[in-house]
Amino acid sequence: MKNITKILIIILSLSLITIAGCKKKSPVNDEPQTPPAPIEFTIDNYVYQVNSDSVSVTLTECIELQYLSGDVNIPETVSYDGKEYTVTVIGDYAFNFDMAWTEIGTLTLPNTITKIGDWAFHACGFTGNLNLPSSLTYIGECAFSANYHFSGSLYIPDSVTFLGDNAFNSCYSFEGTLHIPSNITAINDGVFEYCCNLTGPLNIPETVTKIGNRAFESCYGFTGNLEFPESVTYIGEFAFYDCTQFIEVISRATEPPTLRDYVFPDDRYTTLTVPCNSGYQYEHSPWILYFETIEEDCDTARHFDRSEAEWRNL
Repeated sequence: MKNITKILIIILSLSLITIAGCKKKSPVNDEPQTPPAPIEFTIDNYVYQVNSDSVSVTLTECIELQYLSGDVNIPETVSYDGKEYTVTVIGDYAFNFDMAWTEIGTLTLPNTITKIGDWAFHACGFTGNLNLPSSLTYIGECAFSANYHFSGSLYIPDSVTFLGDNAFNSCYSFEGTLHIPSNITAINDGVFEYCCNLTGPLNIPETVTKIGNRAFESCYGFTGNLEFPESVTYIGEFAFYDCTQFIEVISRATEPPTLRDYVFPDDRYTTLTVPCNSGYQYEHSPWILYFETIEEDCDTARHFDRSEAEWRNL
């Protein structure tokens, strides 16, 4: 009898284990979860969107741009629903006015802005000086293009590491000097095209490796020498076309940078100065098509004169 009892206990235990092991599992939801919509709010005609860090915002839109008038002052911080946010980004197309001939007023950017998006202030008609904050690191494509009423110098702080294509294209009312950030690696296509009233010397930082197509086309207000640092390896087409007031062209690169078509004005410059022992390389490169004479910067200058045969063989 005892043995039968033991057998029944064993069978019952195994049954309980089997039932527990076959317990139905809860279904797993494998569908991707939709992220919550970003928080947006409007204050004083500006639309803001909370950034992923939950402590800063992007100014995404100025409502009723056609009625915009007077000075524009972007705030450092805004408050919404009991919380204060720092304004760090001007979004793409935020103030894309497309009424360049209308004079609005001055633009004041706070020292909290790190990024200005593509076409953010295109054709807005701002007047006076443009003071870019030292917090700024990124200026997008066409960010300030076709602003015809800015005046004074254009100082881009050294904190900026990226300038988008055509960032200041056709801002032809700047009549002072230009400061290009010292940490920039590329001056992209059309960035300063038709900024024709910028004056004084043009200083290209030693970090720049590429100068894009039409980067300085029609900037005929620059004077002094046009000097390329050793870092430059590429110069795009029409990059300095119609820049007619430079006195001398100097390249510090021992290897000739790649040149595209129509880089310099036709028949404007006669002599190119290059590093010592680099004359032969430049003489047998497209650079010779723009200059009648190539001089080496040595203690005793060596000259390389262009011949008709070299014109035809290159």
